[in-house]
Amino acid sequence: MLIPGRLVSITIAKNDPDKEAYLCYIPDRDLFCLMPRKHAIKEYKVGQRTFASIMRIEKGAKVYVSQQIPQFVKTIIKMDMGNFLAENGLILRRAVLRPQLGKGKVLVKCVDKSKKEEVLRYDFLNKKFIEYKKDRYKKEYSLIAEFFEDIKIYLIPQQETLAESIKMAFKPGPVDIIEEVTYTKKGPWSDWKRQVTIKLKDSSKMKLLLGKYLWNLVTVKKMFDIESVTFIKENGEINVI
Repeated sequence: MLIPGRLVSITIAKNDPDKEAYLCYIPDRDLFCLMPRKHAIKEYKVGQRTFASIMRIEKGAKVYVSQQIPQFVKTIIKMDMGNFLAENGLILRRAVLRPQLGKGKVLVKCVDKSKKEEVLRYDFLNKKFIEYKKDRYKKEYSLIAEFFEDIKIYLIPQQETLAESIKMAFKPGPVDIIEEVTYTKKGPWSDWKRQVTIKLKDSSKMKLLLGKYLWNLVTVKKMFDIESVTFIKENGEINVI
């Protein structure tokens, strides 16, 4: 049964540049569907196989799929690194993919006290993950592996406090230039957003902290439901992004 959020394997059946969506085929269901271009993570050619999640089903059995909705991102990440998470006592909290830049970040929480000291260390955790992927892809190369072939995933270990986790999520940027992170909540309880203030001790590296095309900042804001970030430089100058 097709329900919103379910992951399906699709084949690009038609790619008309003048159309706003790809015509796709779901082989397991012998069914055609549409994937709006704005919901595709990259450009596809006819015949390419990939994954997507059911976004909605309209009257007349018109099915739309997406590679951008949260259900897709979480499911595809779990399929790629589920074994690694289990082996290291980790659970997936949040995931943000930016395939156009070939990057993504995954926030993980350690639930195994015996492993906590190790996996809370960013460098150790990511080195271990790289080794795991190299070893895994030597043994098997699947459609999932192909999907992540051009995407570098950075694992962000959740820290003891939210402020520390937000700071950690700016990696691989130079987080040592961050002196303090504070935050407040804004909006009704059912739809509140965080407003974050970051005090810097070396603003000369601020561009590196934000990342190319602001990708570090964008992923952090999305990962922690942040509406705006106020940067306070050491000279008192304020930038709100």
